[in-house]
Amino acid sequence: MKIDKATFKAQLIANVKTLSRKTIETATKEQLYEALVFTMRDYVTDKWLRTHDTYDKEGCKIVNYLSMATLYST
Repeated sequence: MKIDKATFKAQLIANVKTLSRKTIETATKEQLYEALVFTMRDYVTDKWLRTHDTYDKEGCKIVNYLSMATLYST
């Protein structure tokens, strides 16, 4: 997957604005992180969907993992 720097930056700025109603300069580190996660998710979603379609067609078993660890440390 090739990611164009200018396009990625524009998507990140748009996600900060949409998710946090902030600019990239005024967003907190947590808000920037959340926008980054959503931006990266946009890039991997199509591949993720194709993978799961293949799993369904081939009858693969899937293991899910749930962690109760905290996201941020204090």
